[in-house]
This record gives sequence, C-alpha cells and structure tokens, in this order.
Amino acid sequence: MDERITTPEHMRRALNWLSVLMLVYLLLVAVGLVVSGFKSATGEYAAALFTRATNPFLGLIVGIFATALLQSSSTVTSIIVGLVAGGLPVAIAVPMVMGANVGTTITNTLVSLGHVTDQDEFRRAFAAATVHDFFDLLSIVIFLPLDILFHPLEEAAAPLGRFLLTEGSYAQSSFNFVNSATKPAIRLLHRGTAYLPEPYDGAVLILAGIVLTFAAITLIGRQLKKLMQGRAQTILDASIGRGPITGIAAGTVITVLVQSSSTTTSLVVPLAATG
Repeated sequence: MDERITTPEHMRRALNWLSVLMLVYLLLVAVGLVVSGFKSATGEYAAALFTRATNPFLGLIVGIFATALLQSSSTVTSIIVGLVAGGLPVAIAVPMVMGANVGTTITNTLVSLGHVTDQDEFRRAFAAATVHDFFDLLSIVIFLPLDILFHPLEEAAAPLGRFLLTEGSYAQSSFNFVNSATKPAIRLLHRGTAYLPEPYDGAVLILAGIVLTFAAITLIGRQLKKLMQGRAQTILDASIGRGPITGIAAGTVITVLVQSSSTTTSLVVPLAATG
C-alpha cells in the first residue's frame, strides 16, 4: 500500500477538505433560512416595504456597522444576497455591499497599531492600511452617487440575471441541485418555528440564518487558512516588487484561497511596516 496516501498528514488534509464542503452546505442552508424567514416576515410586500422603509444612505450605514460588528464582509454580503432573494430591492443592496467593504477596513488598521512602538514602522504600516480604507471610501464617493442617479451597477447586474434564467441555465431546469440539497434542512428548521405567530416565525428564521452564516464563514475561513496559508504566503512572496498588475493578481488569488480580505491585508501591512 502506498504510504503517501495513508500518512496522517494526508488524512488530516482530506478531513479538512471534507469539513470545508460540509461548511459550504451549512452556509447554503443558512442563506436559504434568511430567504425563507424574510418571506415569512414580510409576505408578498417585501419589496414595497423596503422601498418605503429605507434609502441608499441608510443601506450604506447598515452595511458599514454590520461588518464592523461581525468583522466579516463575506458574512454580511451573504446575508444581503439572502435578503435580495427574499425581496430586498437591488437598489438598496448595492450601497449595503459598499458599506460592507468599508466596514472590513477596521481590521487592517488594528493590525497597523501593532507597530506603534516603532515610529518608522508604524508610519509605513498605517500608510498601507490607509490605502485599503481610502480605496473603499473613494469607491463609495464615485460609484454611490452614480448608481443613485443612473443605476449602472444594478442595470449591469440585471442582464446577467436574465441570461442565467433564459439561456438554458440550471435555474430553468426541473432539477435544481442546490435547492434539492438544502430544502430538507430548511424545512426541518422551519417546522421548529411553526408554533410562533407571524411575523415572529420569520424573524427567528432570519436570526438563525444570520448566526449560521457567521459561524459557517468563520469556520470556512479557519479551515482554508490551515489548507492554504503556506501557498498564499508563497504567492505573496513571489509577487513582491513585480509591479501593480502582479500585485492585483496576487491579492485576488490569496483572498480567493483564504476567503478573507482581512487575512490578505493583515499579511501585507506587516510587510510594508518592515520595508
């Protein structure tokens, strides 16, 4: 028997990948719970309710504070996707996602404070952290007014959604794998709130979905860091000093590998601090 296949390290990696797949399933169930709870709580008037009850600026603030509290823009974005599927207007979701990107900038600023005892290192670390902050802030300053006036972001997203629904997509097929896989778990949890009156049953499902989303993404991030941290560091080291295009590509790949932009910036800030 091949010893390489039976080593504890290989078994650990296999179990880690299996746990990632299970956590992805849990994340899909969590998003489905948010959708189901949102529909139960608001009924058929969800879109009208949010159109009257909020505006893009409030959506922006919600996104910022939610991510500042949870410290995971992935979690907040996943919740927003569930709300849109349940009826939240895309026009409100766009500034929420922008706010989520701003909220996640707190982490790299805190990392820069670790160099406060050395004046030169702290100056470089804080400058690197501020790049992230101002990139997201300038994106809001430029794109939010444009989207409020002309709606380019939602108008660009709408054709893609229509394409997926009309060009032979799985969404139109009689068998939807994701729905079929997650529906039993969602129904089981839905029955647990059947004794509650409306809209409290939906509110409980939304809360459960948010908690499960946060837990799943946090655990997925930890598992991916175990599996990919070394590879991410190799990519980062290889990209240093090779120009902005290589840097953009490296930042993208690392964040995909570890599923955390905070991890990527937390790697870059100390490197900038030490020159």
